[in-house]
Amino acid sequence: MANALPHFPPFKIREAELSAGARWKKWFQKFENLITALDITDENRKKALLVYYGGDEIFDLVDRFPAAKTGTYTALKTELELFHSKGQRNV
Repeated sequence: MANALPHFPPFKIREAELSAGARWKKWFQKFENLITALDITDENRKKALLVYYGGDEIFDLVDRFPAAKTGTYTALKTELELFHSKGQRNV
């Protein structure tokens, strides 16, 4: 039987959109701490958890990225970082 996943707040892109880049950086650092604490090392699980914990806005956004379907966790992470650093908000 699988263990229940702990609560972790989703990332809200539309909440204070002008600060989304800085908020993303902080949220992602917390997310990486979570997967380290849970001892998640498998890249596919990391990618799935990133999309799951990211919430609906990240789920919808990730569908636009090629790395979401074929790339690695690192590739998806890079695409999300670029998205937030460029201030793209048309989600």
